[in-house]
Amino acid sequence: MGTIVERFKGTVVRIEPNGFGVVKFDHPISSGNTHGMVSTTFTSTDNYLSLAVGTHVTGQVQLESDPQKLAPITIIQPSA
Repeated sequence: MGTIVERFKGTVVRIEPNGFGVVKFDHPISSGNTHGMVSTTFTSTDNYLSLAVGTHVTGQVQLESDPQKLAPITIIQPSA
């Protein structure tokens, strides 16, 4: 069985110079997670510099089995 992903909308609440960040989802994803994490290791985006605290974003997130954990965001883009 492959990785299950879901589309999301949210707001960047933390972003570090090394590319780690946290996004609060507008609505919990189906696995119950309310936040996701961004990393230069596993997240694809056109421009990390466009990800600032308060930026509204959209993308894809991997469903996480534990709703207490940060769900890994695989694709993220600023909203138009």
